[in-house]
Amino acid sequence: MQIEIDRRFSVPVPIVTVTDDNESVSSVRVWLDVGHGWIDDLRKQYEQVRRAWPNEVVASPRSRNFWQ
Repeated sequence: MQIEIDRRFSVPVPIVTVTDDNESVSSVRVWLDVGHGWIDDLRKQYEQVRRAWPNEVVASPRSRNFWQ
């Protein structure tokens, strides 16, 4: 599964691609209609998480298993 942001439009659009290389050798690509303001909403939610758990949300690189 891959998630990417298509920035060719006035509002960036997230696209999810799911590929089954092993069995069916097929893939599906879905543009998500998240509406206007979705980036700002995600930033607000991220800030709420950082305020609620400041030590757990690590901005610097840490090992994969790091969680306080």
